[in-house]
Amino acid sequence: MSFIRPVALNKSRERSGMARRPWRRRSIVIGAVIVVLSIGIVFASLPYLQPPTTAHGSITGTLSHVIGPADSTHVGFYGLKLPNITATESFFVGVSVTNGTARFCVIGYQQYENWAFAYNTPQSYPFPSGSCIFGPTQQISQDTLKFSITPGTWVVAALNDSPSELTVYFSHA
Repeated sequence: MSFIRPVALNKSRERSGMARRPWRRRSIVIGAVIVVLSIGIVFASLPYLQPPTTAHGSITGTLSHVIGPADSTHVGFYGLKLPNITATESFFVGVSVTNGTARFCVIGYQQYENWAFAYNTPQSYPFPSGSCIFGPTQQISQDTLKFSITPGTWVVAALNDSPSELTVYFSHA
């Protein structure tokens, strides 16, 4: 038994399969051209898109602090406390220094406090820069500090190595 393939007939009862073939090819070509043009428009518009903003933490306002001068055995310092960070995140802090430059370091709160309490003893312990998760930086007068922190309490330490008093401004970034 053989199966007969149905054939579409036009009004004059002739086979219409051959007449439709060029339209099918044209449809495929037109569809392909539309897809290629759409992809081209998307790629051409990419440079005009704004980069996505990365979610990050920061301080909420502007804080300033005067840092005393350094002498032959001690550096001037101030620690901005970042309390109760609850998740691992990127953190940005804008810093600006007047009357000179300072070094910055992000360190765990407990390490900073231990050093700060022992610093004024006769032994004069050096700053624990090996414990910094960011920095210590080179001497800078203005920058945005960008670092990743884990849950906990952290300190952004500003260190003054110069013999003059500095004012450090911490701001939202």
